[in-house]
Amino acid sequence: MEHNIVYREIHSGEENIVCKIVIDCFNQFIAPEYSDEGIREFTNYVKPDLLRKRSKNGNYSFVALNKDEIVGVIEMRNINHISLLFVKKEYQKMGIAKKLLELSIDKSKNINHSISVIEVNSSPYAVKIYEHMGFIPIDVEQVVNGIRFVPMNLTLN
Repeated sequence: MEHNIVYREIHSGEENIVCKIVIDCFNQFIAPEYSDEGIREFTNYVKPDLLRKRSKNGNYSFVALNKDEIVGVIEMRNINHISLLFVKKEYQKMGIAKKLLELSIDKSKNINHSISVIEVNSSPYAVKIYEHMGFIPIDVEQVVNGIRFVPMNLTLN
């Protein structure tokens, strides 16, 4: 199966489909490890109107597309914190998350040349994925409002 993945910033009006992809991936891979409180907290964060509002307040997002179908997304907060990074199951292990991360880092560096670290609060499920992209855990697993995560950092060159 050949894919010609195209990457770009999210367009206004795509928030609904982006949030649906995020929730679908979350439910498939992460929710089974979360409490009801954590699931509620996460799904309350991933709402189209909130994504739109966050983008107006300085967050930015990139999407990966196969033809016209969005298959992956990253959202960055404060130019150095990954708040969302999800790729549809059938498109995983193709380097899409890594490319979304690279685009986000490039944009972050354009905004602030001195940025030296990218942070993420990784779900336990994604720790190995982030490690594969060069992140290292900086603390033990934590739980805040039911959200399980491992704080991780990527040091930039």
